[in-house]
Amino acid sequence: MSRWLQPPRRILYLKEFPIHLTKETVQKIRIIGQFLGIILLTAFIAYIFLNNITPFGVTTHYTLQQNTANISDPGPKNRVDVEEKNGIKIFHQKHDLIYFNTKMPFIFDDATVKITFRNDSPDQTLSLGFQDQSRYHYDTQLIDVPLLNTLSWNTIGMTSPILYQRKLHFGTVDDFLAHPPKDALIGTYAYDNDFGASTQQLPNYQPATTDTVIDTPLRGKHTMYLYLHHEPFHITIEKQDLNWYEDPDPMTVNIYKDGDLVNQTFVDDDGITDNSQKTLPPQVVEIKNPGPGLPEDGIYKIVIDASSDTIIKKISTNLHKIVFAGSLFPAANHESYGTVIASTSATTVYTDALLLSVMTYHNAGLQEISVGNQTVSIAGIKQTYPATPGDTITKVDIPKGDIVFNGFQGYFAFNEDQFFQPMPYHILPINNKDDSDLVDYIITDYVPSQKIDDWQVTEKTFDLRSAYIKNGVLSWIIKAPQLKINNHEILIDNIDITFHKKSWL
Repeated sequence: MSRWLQPPRRILYLKEFPIHLTKETVQKIRIIGQFLGIILLTAFIAYIFLNNITPFGVTTHYTLQQNTANISDPGPKNRVDVEEKNGIKIFHQKHDLIYFNTKMPFIFDDATVKITFRNDSPDQTLSLGFQDQSRYHYDTQLIDVPLLNTLSWNTIGMTSPILYQRKLHFGTVDDFLAHPPKDALIGTYAYDNDFGASTQQLPNYQPATTDTVIDTPLRGKHTMYLYLHHEPFHITIEKQDLNWYEDPDPMTVNIYKDGDLVNQTFVDDDGITDNSQKTLPPQVVEIKNPGPGLPEDGIYKIVIDASSDTIIKKISTNLHKIVFAGSLFPAANHESYGTVIASTSATTVYTDALLLSVMTYHNAGLQEISVGNQTVSIAGIKQTYPATPGDTITKVDIPKGDIVFNGFQGYFAFNEDQFFQPMPYHILPINNKDDSDLVDYIITDYVPSQKIDDWQVTEKTFDLRSAYIKNGVLSWIIKAPQLKINNHEILIDNIDITFHKKSWL
């Protein structure tokens, strides 16, 4: 209410209540007032100081089965079934994404999370993480990869990265990273870093005078390598959400140079978080090298980390040596993606892969594609079809798009002139057990879960300095991709969290 609109009130004048104070009394009142003010101010500063600085450190422990006032049950309720046995709750996760919250009375430095669960599906991965931005974004770590749990190879490393060796050759992970074998096939799983610096320089290279535009729509996560020499760096990426599935669809673009993360850019969801299939105009993110100087020469790795609910409509860059690694998913098919793809168009790619596997998820993607002089008939959905390229660089024609490519020991480019070899090593991203059967080594940031009786137990430590805390609460996520579609479930027995605030004394 405005002070000019307050109701009238009686005004009392001092003459109605005559008070006679000596100078000494007034002085004492001032001293007492100052003293009380100092006490209140000191108490306030002490509260802020102890709540944030905590000179003696703080350790706080929450257990889901014992302390639901400080850690919430996983939810929402329509995604989790609750079963009670002998007074203990067992949570059945039925959806790809579920959440829980923890109270945060302090700004903690880190949290050690011990989760007891059961995952009976041999191909279902599981991740856990905390919210680190006000927008929908979570810092996650893998907590279960059944493929690697059951791998009976020599294993080196107690913390990430972990190295699996078919035959024992390296004594430490550092030895492997310092001298990766050039005569072996190296598998990678959840490992975006590269193996040290690449010093190669392309002969007779000249910067392009016009931008390179890749306007073939791509679905989901993709990894690119770009070569740069005596030129600036800029890239523009157009992201469009399909909104086929519930929950937001953020995208993160990570840029690596010589194994180091040099830039990270986050793109939020488009604002539609349901499965309505409604679409909005593409979101555009532009990344440029900062500062007035040119960036360091060499090879840059770009990981566009987007979900399968996202289409990358266009990529534009001033660089012109560009290849894609691992999986490539061109999606130029109107029948499959009518809300974001105006018309079906043919896609041409070039690859030096020794072996290809191709598949489609939709009937509209059933077609015959040409791989060099071969014709590969894709006759069924979710079925893998092999192809063997014949030349050093093989042309692949896809009449209707909507095909997932996986390349064995090779790369993809959308133009033959864009092609180059970014790494002197033979790398194969691991997607399934068949891939692991082909490689000699696997390096990963995943540390396996442990089997205890009928349960699995894993423990992860999270750096909370980037945590987004709202109203004294931190949100956590448990991710199980494709869980709902595959009709699987994850059982959660307990979540045990220890928060730490370090002492500075």
